[in-house]
Amino acid sequence: MKIFGFIPARMKAHRFPGKPLHLIAGKPMLQHVYERASGFTDWEALTVATCDEEIFDFCSGMGYPVVMTDAGHTRAIDRCAEAAKEAGPDDIIVVVQGDEPLLTPDMIEAVVAPHLKGYEQSTLLAMPIHDEAQFRNPDIVKVVTTSLEHRVLYTSREPIPHLAPGVEFSPAHGAKRIGGIFAFRKRNLDWFMAQEEHSLEIAESCDSNRICGNGRNQYCVTVPYREYYSVDRLEDIARVEKALAAQTIPTDGVLDRHIFIDIDGTLTDTPTEAGGKAIPERIEHIWRLVGSNQSVVIWSARGAAYARAFAAQHGLLEIVTAIGKPEIMVDDDPGIRAKGTMPIVSPEEFFG
Repeated sequence: MKIFGFIPARMKAHRFPGKPLHLIAGKPMLQHVYERASGFTDWEALTVATCDEEIFDFCSGMGYPVVMTDAGHTRAIDRCAEAAKEAGPDDIIVVVQGDEPLLTPDMIEAVVAPHLKGYEQSTLLAMPIHDEAQFRNPDIVKVVTTSLEHRVLYTSREPIPHLAPGVEFSPAHGAKRIGGIFAFRKRNLDWFMAQEEHSLEIAESCDSNRICGNGRNQYCVTVPYREYYSVDRLEDIARVEKALAAQTIPTDGVLDRHIFIDIDGTLTDTPTEAGGKAIPERIEHIWRLVGSNQSVVIWSARGAAYARAFAAQHGLLEIVTAIGKPEIMVDDDPGIRAKGTMPIVSPEEFFG
């Protein structure tokens, strides 16, 4: 089982013609995407798929593998399917959209991981929405999934889940956006290509609706919140450049700020333990941190299952990373204890 990555790119995007080679912080967007995707180390090959000589020449000059595909494709998956026609039925085909200059290798790892564990159908990347402007933006595809199986129910450019009149937007409503990375077993990609476009796919201009509309499963892999912008229009360039300048999303996929929180002994609602505040106040504090682009990890010396139970019980599973006890230096001194750049915050410190 091999992993092939394809970056579809064309110059005639109707919302932003020429965007693959438009400069972002001094280099073409396609270069940002290829360099970041190259940080995933398990590729059999990572290839740009295009119908434009200008993109082909750029890639050739940069030394990027590139293939020419039919000019009639309007959807990224169709272009990648043509480029992947020689792959074996068990191989994993990863579509990395060419307008995702802030992607990080951990996103690709997350989308591939279910396939390495035997998942046979398709996966997509999603992340929580914390910004109402993104929630309302029709350029950003939103996704609704089942709670337990993380199966895609529907994707839409409309704000979903719908908020009743008078209800203010909040990350607590659980809105999620697609992050522009998809993975298929080749046999499932072949199935996808054999289907007619579904009416919901056409109405929403969302490929995933061909899958759920035909009764197939697509697994939604949700990564914790981070500041993230796709490039759909010219005005998106400034947002990406600002994020790059702030170095909030470095190319190695590790956010530059992490808070590791020890949650041992915090599974009760009493206000007397761990700093004297009840759990609802603590959860609100975590939401504020995540909303300010802090990367929050909850951990427990009792193991990952205990940390995950806390996250699931309090609706945090998709916005924080739940792990067992990390490899850290633990001593008896109060205050932040750390190894390298991973601050470890006790409940007393964090919630006090």
